[in-house]
Amino acid sequence: MMANLLKTWVDNPRVKNPHILLRHLGQIWTTDMETEQDFRKKQRLAEECVVIKGAEIDAIAITNDKNIRKNRCFKELTQLIDKTSKPFLLDGLLKLRTSCTCVRNCKSLR
Repeated sequence: MMANLLKTWVDNPRVKNPHILLRHLGQIWTTDMETEQDFRKKQRLAEECVVIKGAEIDAIAITNDKNIRKNRCFKELTQLIDKTSKPFLLDGLLKLRTSCTCVRNCKSLR
């Protein structure tokens, strides 16, 4: 459900600079995750942070940024993955997202 809402923000032309909005939202969620004491809730918040970070990457990708593969979002996403309940699955999805984004924007995986 959250992913659908974030996707509408990215796709809505009336939302100016959605990556800035998503960055701010991600910072709030990350702070909540880092201060959470319950292990399962912390994992769930990490998974929500992964969704937000993915939407932020999508928002940057639509700008056709040729240097997107060097963007801090990928590093931040990598750091979040180990904090989730499904790190192997999400690591695979990260690699797929990185490849697709680079092919789309960079036309090269070098």
